[in-house]
Amino acid sequence: MPWTQLPPGPESPGQSWTAHPEAFADGPVYAESLDARPTKYVEDHHTLAEDSSTELCEFIRASARQEPRVCIRISGDSGRAYDFTIDLGPVLAQGGKLKRFTLKKEVWGWDLDLLRRTVQHRIWATGQRAYVDVEIECGQDDVVVEPENALVRLRHNPWVVAFAWVTLLYPLLWVLLHLFGQHGATYDQAVASYALKLYPALPGTRPGESVAEGAQRYAAAATRYGLPAEARLVRGPKGVHVLVGVEESEWLHQWEDRILQAVRMGIKAPLESHTFMLEVRDDEGPEMCEV
Repeated sequence: MPWTQLPPGPESPGQSWTAHPEAFADGPVYAESLDARPTKYVEDHHTLAEDSSTELCEFIRASARQEPRVCIRISGDSGRAYDFTIDLGPVLAQGGKLKRFTLKKEVWGWDLDLLRRTVQHRIWATGQRAYVDVEIECGQDDVVVEPENALVRLRHNPWVVAFAWVTLLYPLLWVLLHLFGQHGATYDQAVASYALKLYPALPGTRPGESVAEGAQRYAAAATRYGLPAEARLVRGPKGVHVLVGVEESEWLHQWEDRILQAVRMGIKAPLESHTFMLEVRDDEGPEMCEV
């Protein structure tokens, strides 16, 4: 059986490297338009990232279709960050003690099916004869967001809920809240899509600009704003683009030896590493994809 190979990793000195055209996509497109009313979507947007550098914010914001009411701010070491802080001020500033909404978190940017098949082929190549099925799952894909107050705590008290159902107060309260949405109707859903790999255009770039010219401007910005000194720059539709995130091949290079060793030794426990790809901090963001 022929293997399905992932793209090669970072180029060696003197070699050029070109990203796949699909890597420059802006991410998922949602059909539902933004509506400020409580019974409609709070926000459909692409990932936004915040950093101390205005320049860095600008070229990451280039993938956003509109200014979000629910924004995802990303921070981290060396410009690569995966811990999420949700700014809900503009949403929760509206009236309503019992309002709530579901924040659905999506990841995109990786060909997860290709990565899964590649890992499976690498395992088969070791001579593993047993049946092996590789699955890649992303956990904690949604959270319910609501204010912190006494009424919300009462609504989560099982005894209060049971009493409200027995006395038929709960259905009546639900109808009243949805008739007068400003007091506590449920927003249908807020969607936060997070790019595991993104190629925003370098600020000030132009079609036809060489990677060398973009590298000079990036080096000046890195010195001025304290950005990572090294960045992977590639030619794209808007000129020079910069990689934000991690390539599938880079992740596989970090984890391949551990995965194959676990298969050979029959280890069933979760694999642990100090690499940033599997850092999960409380419920601030989706779990990274684990094999």
